[in-house]
Amino acid sequence: MQLDLRVKRPALQIDLSILPNIRSLHHACARAAEMSGSYDKVVAIDTGVDAPTWARIKQGDAGIKGDFLDRLMDATGTDLPLLWLAYSRGYDPTSLRKRESELEGRLRQEREKREAAEAELATIKSFLRDTRAA
Repeated sequence: MQLDLRVKRPALQIDLSILPNIRSLHHACARAAEMSGSYDKVVAIDTGVDAPTWARIKQGDAGIKGDFLDRLMDATGTDLPLLWLAYSRGYDPTSLRKRESELEGRLRQEREKREAAEAELATIKSFLRDTRAA
């Protein structure tokens, strides 16, 4: 059994105005790596392919598998290939949003409860201040 040690770089902001200038999925992959500032050898290692395969992918001479695409987006910190695919199929990439995990959902609910309690407390404090002043 091989241990999956996936590299996840911090997310980069993407200027969506570049999408019309990207010619193919291969080009989107190359641009994602370029945007990350990583060397080709590092991208190859982080995505689990050898350097010649990465060079062929960038040139459009090698196929792209889903697992590679997933690893590339993690390794480069950009979802540019995904956004380009959506754009190329006629979807509006600005309307895409990530799903909320169960933990994120619970965290959001707790935050909303806390904010509601803080607002209620502020109202009570204001009422008490106004009552004392009168």
